Amino acid sequence: MDVIYAERLGVIEACAEKGGYAIGNMTDQSAINPKVVVTSVIWDPYPVIKAAAEQVKGGTYKAQDFSTLENIANGGNYLSAFGAFDGEIAADAKAGLKKRHEEIAAGTFTVPYDESETKSD
Repeated sequence: MDVIYAERLGVIEACAEKGGYAIGNMTDQSAINPKVVVTSVIWDPYPVIKAAAEQVKGGTYKAQDFSTLENIANGGNYLSAFGAFDGEIAADAKAGLKKRHEEIAAGTFTVPYDESETKSD
């Protein structure tokens, strides 16, 4: 069974049509189809908004890069609940996800990523 990251529109609908599963993107997308969306990768801008608002309120705001707040350690990224899939995901898999989440937040595990331009055929 395919599991596809729903980085663009139509992925969840295509998974429903073809019998696959999806990981939602940016918000909890399980409402689109709770029988297809296993979880979603959440981007929560609250840490950035809070920091900027506190600086504005304190009269210390200046133009700056707030991207360092957009991470797991600051609560800017996390997985949504498993919803309809909660009972189907093995306890050891959930424990592994929780452990990795904690390692990323603590800085003891760094997620590798490649920022080079994506190329396709």
